[in-house]
Amino acid sequence: TYHHGDLERALVDTAIALIAKKGADAFTLREVARQVGVSHAAAYRHFADKSALLEAIAVQGYRELAVRLRAAIARVPHAEVEKRLLRIGVAYAMFAVEQEPRFRVMTRPRGEELRSPDLEAATDAALGVLVGVAREGVESGLLKKAPPLDHAVRVYVFAYGYASLYLLGRLRIRQEKVESYLVSLLAPVLASLRTDAPA
Repeated sequence: TYHHGDLERALVDTAIALIAKKGADAFTLREVARQVGVSHAAAYRHFADKSALLEAIAVQGYRELAVRLRAAIARVPHAEVEKRLLRIGVAYAMFAVEQEPRFRVMTRPRGEELRSPDLEAATDAALGVLVGVAREGVESGLLKKAPPLDHAVRVYVFAYGYASLYLLGRLRIRQEKVESYLVSLLAPVLASLRTDAPA
């Protein structure tokens, strides 16, 4: 017997496990309920349909990503803005690699998402960590004068692209080298954003 809230988490966790095995398009909400050991009616009391379940996975994923990004920079002084941006980029990419099934759901094409207020808020909270550090860098004069979002997008696109290529098997990098190789690639990009960097 599940208490309120426990079943919802069990359904989400089971769906993630199924996504890892079969992909996001190859399972049903009934199958998730069956694996958890409850009736499909019980599952539908938490999620109206499969899309709602996928959205819950994405919301949870972005919330956990935000926690990880904040933790990555918690001990890095604000004056070390390049290091903070680097830590965020690496933390994002490693989250994607370590949480691939969840990451696939979080980054599904927008046309396949419900884009509820909860999902928008969770997404903004996670990416807001990156934008906030970029804003601090610009306002302190440590980064080139530009919209903070421009700097943030450079880091985001690089980290997202790197993680996606790795997950697709397009980068032939040993697993233990994934993080260090990203650092070596991203560091020069961040150095180019410094105020004293060549134009």
